[in-house]
Amino acid sequence: MTSHFKILPSTVQDRPRIRHILLNSGLFQASDADCVDEMFGQALARPTPDNYRFLSGWLDGNMAGFACYGWESLTHGTWDLFWVVTLPEARGRGLAVLYWTKQCEWPRLREAGS
Repeated sequence: MTSHFKILPSTVQDRPRIRHILLNSGLFQASDADCVDEMFGQALARPTPDNYRFLSGWLDGNMAGFACYGWESLTHGTWDLFWVVTLPEARGRGLAVLYWTKQCEWPRLREAGS
């Protein structure tokens, strides 16, 4: 069976799923989930170009991971990939590469004025 991947901008409906993914990743603790939830809340409250951006990774119709990236403070043209988290059952299937590709488009689009 061939898997179907989609990487989309995260929505408010993804917020509890992001927490679930962190807590079920086998890698992070509740304090990490609290930190990401705060970052997500900031992104929702102030959706400006200089704030955090989140991508949700969907595998066969189910959210299987997420990525968080954004501009590095006090720099010009520098950005960071802050979080990439995938559920254990979805690892090794290419989602991280798709996150990287998608978030690499963002700075180029921003520089082009899109």
